[in-house]
Order: sequence, then structure tokens, then C-alpha cells
Amino acid sequence: MFLAAHRRFRFVRLSELDANLHIVPQTPHDLRVSDDRFEVWTWTHVDQTKESLWKDGAVRMDSVQWHAAQHYIAKGYDVVFDDDASGEAADLVCIKDERNAIRLALVHCRFSGAAEVGEHVEDVVEVSSQAVRSARWVGKFSHPAQHLKSRNEARPRHRSRIALGCMRATTIH
Repeated sequence: MFLAAHRRFRFVRLSELDANLHIVPQTPHDLRVSDDRFEVWTWTHVDQTKESLWKDGAVRMDSVQWHAAQHYIAKGYDVVFDDDASGEAADLVCIKDERNAIRLALVHCRFSGAAEVGEHVEDVVEVSSQAVRSARWVGKFSHPAQHLKSRNEARPRHRSRIALGCMRATTIH
């Protein structure tokens, strides 16, 4: 029985237990991601050593998260929510009301921890691990909607977590 804060366990064979979700990685031979699943982004005017959108009460318009938020705003998402902090669903939670579905994008960002951008393998491992753990939200829109509502209510007073949209858009009917 767990009475303390949420715990995550990693096992020798690289599987993870995250709350009640057991995540088993695919073998490299089974993992296939087609090239059309990747988007190339331009990172001009972005300081890739700055991850967070906010620091010391100010928006950092040259950060990785700011750049990612602007990408989803430009793609017509209705809500772009900054959830960056301990206990996050993702750094950015983006919601788009489409004709027959609600599109939920859980965006994980990572700054470059190396002198040269792209040379630090740990950055890729960290952001990939975060993305895998996001699987717990799949198919349960009411759960992330409630999460966003409680996170917004507990936000620091000097800033809003909402980069675009309003919390009304996350209401479940």
C-alpha cells in the first residue's frame, strides 16, 4: 500500500511501473516508426538551453516551450496549457475540438544539456521516457481535463498556465 507521493519503479528489463500502469518497452527489432510521423521544425531564434516557458515570474519567448506553444497555437488548437512542473501530464497540454473528436496533444520538451545542441543522449532518453509515461492518459479525456482544472487552480498567482483558450473548453458534458 502506498501512502506517500506517487512512486515509479524501473525494472532490470527496462519495463516501468508508474502507479498502476506497467509499461513494457518494445524490442528495437519490433519498433517501427515511419518517416511521415516526424515533423521538421525550424529552431531559429530559440535558445535551446532554455526549456521552461516561465522563469522568475517572466515569460521566456526564446525558450523551447514557448516555441512549441506557438507551433500548436498556429495549428489552430483551442487550448494550449502550460503544465510544466512536478506532477505534470506534459510540459504543454494542447486541445483541439475537431468535427467528431477531441484531439489531445501531450507535448514534452527538453532543453539541450550539452555544449552543442543534439550531442547529449540523455536529453533524448529523458523526453522519450516522459512521452511513454503519457500513455496513461490515452482514452480518458475526463482525467486530463480534471488534472488541468486542478493545476490551474493551484497555479502561482503571478502567471496563468493557459497560453491560449480557457478552462471552459475542458469541461466534460
